[in-house]
Amino acid sequence: MRLPSLPSSPRSPPAGGGQGASPRARRQSTSSLHHTPRSPATMAESRKADLDRILDACKASVSQEMLLSEQLAKETAQARDRLKQVQAQLSKHHPLAAAGPDPLTKSRNKLLKRASEFEARLSEATQYNGRLADAINALRKQMMPHRQCMKRAAATVDRRQAEMQQLKQATGKALDERERFKTQLRLLREERAQERQHFATAVANVERKIERLDEDLADKTEQLDSLNETSKKSQFLAMKSRRAQRESLDVKYGYLRSTAAAIDDQFRELERIVGVLLVPGDRHSLELIINQCAD
Repeated sequence: MRLPSLPSSPRSPPAGGGQGASPRARRQSTSSLHHTPRSPATMAESRKADLDRILDACKASVSQEMLLSEQLAKETAQARDRLKQVQAQLSKHHPLAAAGPDPLTKSRNKLLKRASEFEARLSEATQYNGRLADAINALRKQMMPHRQCMKRAAATVDRRQAEMQQLKQATGKALDERERFKTQLRLLREERAQERQHFATAVANVERKIERLDEDLADKTEQLDSLNETSKKSQFLAMKSRRAQRESLDVKYGYLRSTAAAIDDQFRELERIVGVLLVPGDRHSLELIINQCAD
């Protein structure tokens, strides 16, 4: 938006020359900023800052022009008062001053000319202030979407900050859980290492016991084999002895049987001769036979 410039004044501006620069120069110096490619949020913030600076510059210019207008109005009023005083003096001391020019008339004309210049400048300043106010209102309307955008961006930033706070809390909890899991994992690893060591020790002990038991089994097996061999030998010898004894008994039995048969034959012959029947186990029959033989 292009702002109208105020006509140059023959007198010096008021105090605060740093703020006396024209709005056009301030707008040109503001618009000449170098913008590098940035993100949309950064560009929006930069645009808002630029518009804020332009609005501040316009407000400062309006304040300066209003002060200048007040000064012009005061000077115009003073010039009118001086003009009235000069007219009063002129009418009092020189009632026929219209007959020819004099120093008071020249001074009056100068004052009138200066008053008209002040009035013209005051009118121009008033018009400029009106245009400047319109420009400020237009800038405000132009900044309204940006302000709304910045409000939405601020709300989004607040929401993001709340989300970030929640995420930070969740991250802190997750880190705490991670540390707890790491501690549990370390303890489990230590317990597993201890269990492995105990298991290895137990396996070594079992292997040593198995070796001792194998050795004992080998010794016992050898002893058992020796005992079995001895037992077999003993059984063989016992069987051989029993067989020899049985054979001997069989021989004796045969001998005794043949002897008994011979004796039985003899007793039968004796019974036939004696005429007495021999009853086995009967001593009376035996005694009868003996008595008969004795007779």
